[in-house]
Amino acid sequence: MLGISETSPDVRDLLARQHNDIRVAKAIDLLCHLARKWIGARAATSRTGRFPPRSERTSARQGGESCPGPMG
Repeated sequence: MLGISETSPDVRDLLARQHNDIRVAKAIDLLCHLARKWIGARAATSRTGRFPPRSERTSARQGGESCPGPMG
């Protein structure tokens, strides 16, 4: 976020400044676009088109992985 907005890496700061700075507004737009893309990709790859129940998600991560990436 800092590289795009050239202001701050903190989204809370960016949200407060998005109406006054075009670079910040573009950074927020990009973040929202990527979030929608990742959520859509996750939903598209699941068997039912929905996220798996919490019990299935946690049992799949018992190999010591603390936080999978957006595609994991």
